Amino acid sequence: MADLVRFQILTLPPCRIVGRALKVDPKEANPIPAFWEDCFQKGIFTQLEQMEGLYQEILPDADDAYLSWNGELETDGSFTYMIGMLMRPDTPVPEGLDYRDLPQCRVAIGQIKGTIPEVYAQEMDLLLPEMEKLGLVPDSFSMEVYACPRFTTPGPIDGTVILDYYVQIK
Repeated sequence: MADLVRFQILTLPPCRIVGRALKVDPKEANPIPAFWEDCFQKGIFTQLEQMEGLYQEILPDADDAYLSWNGELETDGSFTYMIGMLMRPDTPVPEGLDYRDLPQCRVAIGQIKGTIPEVYAQEMDLLLPEMEKLGLVPDSFSMEVYACPRFTTPGPIDGTVILDYYVQIK
């Protein structure tokens, strides 16, 4: 069972996520693990980390984190899944990479502690009640932020990690 260990509301400044995008159809086999593997094999993060315009400091205590962005939800349930890092607005995007410009927006951030896959399966179940207590409603995107070492180094006794989960709010 995963737990919400921290909850906060933050205003993100305008930014650009740069990386690789994939259209995901939930009626098909999950392509996301293979997509991550492909990004690592192709050195996407090495390329991103060397770019001018890196803007990760806007993420609380996660300036070295990789992230995934989920948005552009279609009526058939398909959505865009993007792996990347945050850059300053108007950062030039190298050929072969994708980007999405994010406006200044408020986000609810939950730090979800549990094992993998618990943190993924329960992120919204844990965050949504806290948002509802404050009268907050999800908007158009969410992000999973994989901060080092709290996500990348599982606890030695219980194997838990802490996933930072961001939800844009209206």
